[in-house]
This record gives sequence, C-alpha cells and structure tokens, in this order.
Amino acid sequence: DENFLRCLKQLFVSYVEGYHLLYILPTVTEVIYSKYYKLMDPDTQAHFLTYMEETAFEIDGMFKFVNYAIQLIPSNMKTHNSYNPPYKTYESLEIGYLPICDFLTSRNIQPTKIIGEDLNDIKVFEIMARYFLKTKDINLKVEFEAQPGGGGNTAKILKSEILNSHKLCLCITDSDRRSPSNPKMQSTATNAHTVFINNKTPKVGFFIEKKVREMENYLPRLFYENWVCQHNDKSYIFEHIESLNSSNDELIFFVSMKDGLTFEQASKEADWKNWLQSISKQMCDKCKCDNCKCKVLDGYGSSLLERFVIYENEVNIGIEAFQSSPTGLVSLWEKIGQLLFSWGCAQGDIPQNS
Repeated sequence: DENFLRCLKQLFVSYVEGYHLLYILPTVTEVIYSKYYKLMDPDTQAHFLTYMEETAFEIDGMFKFVNYAIQLIPSNMKTHNSYNPPYKTYESLEIGYLPICDFLTSRNIQPTKIIGEDLNDIKVFEIMARYFLKTKDINLKVEFEAQPGGGGNTAKILKSEILNSHKLCLCITDSDRRSPSNPKMQSTATNAHTVFINNKTPKVGFFIEKKVREMENYLPRLFYENWVCQHNDKSYIFEHIESLNSSNDELIFFVSMKDGLTFEQASKEADWKNWLQSISKQMCDKCKCDNCKCKVLDGYGSSLLERFVIYENEVNIGIEAFQSSPTGLVSLWEKIGQLLFSWGCAQGDIPQNS
C-alpha cells in the first residue's frame, strides 16, 4: 500500500502539472477514494480532487484521437490478459503495459522526451502537434522535453535513453531516401531503428516516415510561395521544383529542398533518370555529360526550418495552408500529429485545490 500511494502521488502530480494525460477507470477511482484517500498526504488528496473535478474529457472523446496509450497494471501481475477496458474497442489503438511501480519517483513522470534530428526538427514537430489539436478541435496540449540528435548521435542518444532514462521517449528520424523506388535509408535512420528493435520497451516509441526524404519535404506549399515573395530573383526555383508534380507526384517528397539535385545524383536513381527523360534534359548543357556535379534543380538553401518556424508563428497554420500542396501532405501531417499527441498529450494549466 505504501508503494501504491507513492505511485498515485507521482501520477497525480504528472496530471496536475501538465506532463501527461491521466485516465482512471471509474471503478478504479471508486476504489482509490474508498480505500486510499484517507491514507494520502494532503497534497495528493488535493491533486486527486483536482483530477476528479477537472477531468471532463470522456474516454470516447480521447481515445479515438490517439494510436498509442500506456496502461498501468499491478506490479505483481504477470499478465494483462484479464483486463478488458473500454478503449480496447479501438482497433487502431496500440496498448503498452507497464507495472505501476515504474512510477515511484518524480523522474519517471516528467514530460515525454522527444529525440529529433536537431532542434529545428523538434520545433516543426511541435507545430505539427498544434496543427493536429487545432484541426481536431482538441482542447488539450502536447508537452515534450526536446532532445536534439543528429547524424550518428541519434542512435547513441536513443540507446542511452532506453538503458538509462526512466522517462517516456519518442524518437523520430528522417528516412533520407533518395527516390520513391529506392528503399534504402541512410545510416542515421537505420542505426537508430536497429537500436529501437533490439531494445524494445513500452516506454519508447520510434517513427520513420519512409514516404518522405526529410523534414523540409513536409513543409506546405504556401510557405514556399511566401519564400518566393521574399526572393523574387529566385522564383524559378519554386517553379522548377513544383514542376515535379506534373511528371511524378512522389518525386517532390524526395528532392532535397535545401540543396536541389545534381546530374550526378540523378544518374544514380531510376526515378530521377526517368524524370530527366520526360523533360528532355538527359545531359548537362554546360558539361555535355550526364553525371556531373552541375545542378539540374537548384535548392532553396539552408535555414528553411528556421524560416518556417518564424513563418508559422505569424500565420498559425491551419488546413488552408495545404491548398495546392502535394497530394498526401495533409494526411502525413495528421499521421505525425496523431503520433505526437499520443505520446505527449497533457491537460493545460489546471487550477489546483488547496
């Protein structure tokens, strides 16, 4: 009972301070109140009453928006098969099971840590999460602790989090795929995925979107139009990259928005060679060869993500930002937004009982 009370204390703190979203089955709530309420310290009693008064989000309203949830089970229970909670009716919802004793201390209930390629990637994830909340009319928030990775560090950081940390953790990496038909991912993604598979735990989630090369390919068309307005002398870049849609609507998800494409790079990928044939440009006009380092497509340059974060702060992106965007981009934002909400959902500021 003493350990259970300590776990309850931490769980209610995580809820009241806006670290995680907590749902307790009504039957369990009754048991907690009748058997444990008088044994709680005053702070835990106040947090429990706050939970009882402020939890207006019904279970049917919450679980239809998430694709992952963690269910806490008694520490001495060897199997969870005897549980049949109502949210099991959502077939797309994956459940991870953890013993309640995993939440004995405050370090275990801190906000979910999110590992991204760098800090700008994580800022864009936060924008995606807010977009999901806005378009689904969800009156909650998403709370994460940022942990930039990048290159070979991503796998190392992920392994350290799995082996040494007690927090929930979500890792998202770019696929860095070069073309739609080439399934090969680069080392950052494959190394991190190997670490995840070899050390699986309900506390850690991992995601790679294989239909997209990198974060810059997720940015809506309206942002790039805005970029052109500020760089009129480079409007041709926007026109050339947008023209990819007319020949293969997947290519725009695999071009490097930052660096563009060279003839050498195009010569190594069947999809890009087919595209060059479709525009009758199999050879560089300058070098008269088909595998030089000259650009067949110029990129927008570096700092795109930083510019997008500034842009989004000004316009507060909604569904209208995706008008004329590549087919499938909205669904990709919703997919990642749901993932982020599932791992980072929390109540907003909650007035506490005193």
